[in-house]
Amino acid sequence: MLIVRASPTRRWLRAADSSTPEPFPQLQNKLASLDLELSAEQWKSLDEASRIDLGFPQHLYEKKMVRAIRHGGVWDRLLL
Repeated sequence: MLIVRASPTRRWLRAADSSTPEPFPQLQNKLASLDLELSAEQWKSLDEASRIDLGFPQHLYEKKMVRAIRHGGVWDRLLL
């Protein structure tokens, strides 16, 4: 005699009834957050709070001598 058992997921689905909560509350919350509007001051505060110190070796690239070597002396003429 072959006995096939239902997976835990199937058992959960069978046990679920109409009193089950919304299936995607996280998705609904994330979509609702798209309606958020921030002021310029709030954006500035977020930018300051999320700024990352790049550290080594990035701080070397900010030196004038390294830029001259790295970019062949044309750093000032680059359109960045």
